[in-house]
Amino acid sequence: TDPLKSHEWAHAGRTLSLKPGDWWWSVLEEEQLHFQVSYPGAKREYERARRKKWDETCGDRRQELVFIGGPEMCEQQIASLLDECLLDDVELAEYSERTAAIRPPDSYFGIEGLLRQMGADPAQGGEGSSGLNVGSDVLDVEALGKVAIDQSAEGQPEPEPREVVPPPKPP
Repeated sequence: TDPLKSHEWAHAGRTLSLKPGDWWWSVLEEEQLHFQVSYPGAKREYERARRKKWDETCGDRRQELVFIGGPEMCEQQIASLLDECLLDDVELAEYSERTAAIRPPDSYFGIEGLLRQMGADPAQGGEGSSGLNVGSDVLDVEALGKVAIDQSAEGQPEPEPREVVPPPKPP
């Protein structure tokens, strides 16, 4: 498990996908955070996370589960099984202690990080799946700007996420 990044696990019928997401905002150093919020739309996303999903202890790191099922789905049974997976207080304290000093590497920010976001490999001089060719001395700023603008959702209303409320624990 990676305590530094969010992950999305989607499972519907026979289809299953597990994808790594972005860095959790709360694990970034100040310079890394400043770089991340400079992406179009990212500052708004960060401010929304701070406002709506921030926990004093965990920051924005969390688990969200959504189950969609028919009348045969037993919510209490599912909740009971999930509760068995939770760490106890001692395990959580040990985990928190082991991971407290872990931070994302700086190489995922700045120019190297920008190249990675676009699918290019910084180790190969910027060549990669994005179609950009960044030589050792020249960076195509116009192409970088176009990619950043194409990937942003600025000007479009963002749907408000719904809060997932866990079911009450059975007595």
